[in-house]
Amino acid sequence: RLAEKLSDLEWLPTASGTPLALSKVFDPTKSPQAFSIVKQRGANIDEILKDMRLDPKTIWRVLHQCGVKHELTWEDAVDEAESILAGDDVDRATILLAHLSTKVSSLTGDKNSALEKLRKTAWIPATKPGVEPQTEKAIQLMALTDVFPQ
Repeated sequence: RLAEKLSDLEWLPTASGTPLALSKVFDPTKSPQAFSIVKQRGANIDEILKDMRLDPKTIWRVLHQCGVKHELTWEDAVDEAESILAGDDVDRATILLAHLSTKVSSLTGDKNSALEKLRKTAWIPATKPGVEPQTEKAIQLMALTDVFPQ
């Protein structure tokens, strides 16, 4: 019951300085570090722990039970892809693509809706047209619908 009440309130401080609900916050020590949303939404509880003299392991265990994340959800993947597009970050796009490839069956959230958004967002690393991807590094971002037109 406590977990339900705490998960909806935006009270947990994050690395970006914005308090968020537990269900949107990442454990900065157990989450994939390559993603900007993990860095921005990483829980920042060092000051709380210091002031209260609480055992960090106990607090993290309770926070995990209440919904703090240690892995991306499908919705997080969409947010990260949009961030990649905004920053035109081909290297981070490559990392996200590899991460989704290995975690596709274990991510939670609305997969179908997220995949539809991911298909239309220009976040896929791509080479120039006519260049072999095995010989050249990706230099641009494209939407899946552009890479594989129907």
